[in-house]
Amino acid sequence: MTARVILYTAILLICLILGSFFHYVWSEREDLFKKEFDPQRVIEEEILKNDPVAIKEWRKMQREDAALKQKQKDFILSIGGENLPRSVLIADFLNVAFSSKLWNEDTGQDYEMFLRTKETQPLSSILEKRYPWLRLLYRNDNLPKPYALTKWDQKITIGLDWPMGAFSHGRAVEEKFPGTYKMFEKQIKDIIPDIQRLTGLDVEFIAKNDPREKTEEFARIRVIPIIRTHLRNYFRFHRENMYGRGGASYSWHIDEHEYHFWGAVQFTPLSRTQVYGYLVPQENNTLSMSVCRIIPAVGEKLAKALITECLLRSLGLPELSKQKPKDTLGEWNLSHTPDSLLPALDGNEKAFLARGPFYGIDERTVHPFRSELTDEDVLPKGFSAYDQAMVSLLYCPELRSGMDKHQVLAVLLSDRSRCFR
Repeated sequence: MTARVILYTAILLICLILGSFFHYVWSEREDLFKKEFDPQRVIEEEILKNDPVAIKEWRKMQREDAALKQKQKDFILSIGGENLPRSVLIADFLNVAFSSKLWNEDTGQDYEMFLRTKETQPLSSILEKRYPWLRLLYRNDNLPKPYALTKWDQKITIGLDWPMGAFSHGRAVEEKFPGTYKMFEKQIKDIIPDIQRLTGLDVEFIAKNDPREKTEEFARIRVIPIIRTHLRNYFRFHRENMYGRGGASYSWHIDEHEYHFWGAVQFTPLSRTQVYGYLVPQENNTLSMSVCRIIPAVGEKLAKALITECLLRSLGLPELSKQKPKDTLGEWNLSHTPDSLLPALDGNEKAFLARGPFYGIDERTVHPFRSELTDEDVLPKGFSAYDQAMVSLLYCPELRSGMDKHQVLAVLLSDRSRCFR
């Protein structure tokens, strides 16, 4: 009995060993078959023997399939370590690059009233030669296309104050806030390399005393430290209507004539606390100038952040980002909004500051700046990865100045677009 059990056990073990061996051999043979006989390759070779045209079609289908898979992958873009659908980026770009506001788009306004100033005649050749920047600002014809894409197509130059020949707040600014101009210049120069890299254009800072400031080569982006005049709060200004006042020379008190800068595109017109500024497009919507005004009273850190926003928007991105509210293109300075009035939203009867202390107003009556509201954690020190993506998109060669939203959308959604590569 015991011998029979041992025999049966031995037979069972032998069967198990043989079964495992044959299973292993079969598996190895099957793997070898798969490696040596790729079905797709066999099919291709068989087709190739009989129909060379068919194999070309077969391979074309393979390429299209690979392209489709890559396209599906490309719908998600990685920006600053964050994955964003391409559709989200496109939608926000359309928000940021197109403004809903255009100054004086109604050319039927009484232009002649404006000319009743100390310089009563239209721009003469003498005035244009003395102040070449005037012709870019004062015009009642050759207006840019409204609600269109604007960008630079020439070397970008950046300077402080208005060009030579216009009124400057420089002396008053330096008396009250020493070192302001050096601080502004340093912040601008720190950002220039990013602008140059993202736009592909040459970028240069032009000093105030540079002879080019008297010529057609004057700096086209103007960053203006200001200490008074038409304040609504410490960030925004209003454009005064000079009709009926007798006016002032429009080559001197230029900041009092901004109301008449036909076709200017204002930055974030419904924001109370973002940087104040505007783009000046030419007739073909390429940019000819950009202007920002900043009050040093807000403190050095906040002033630097406003300069950063100024330069970013001056590239052709005037509106607020809805996707990234805390980035430079967003409403990052929102913490000051409750303390800042704006005529467009609050009404003129609630004017915050009329004219500053240098117009004889007791400085103690001026609403003091509440520096404790500044949220230093969100102050932009440079362009974020998202900001850079927006600038790169704007300066994609396929997007041209003067395009409307529909034309831009058609380019960005095209399978052939290289704007996201």
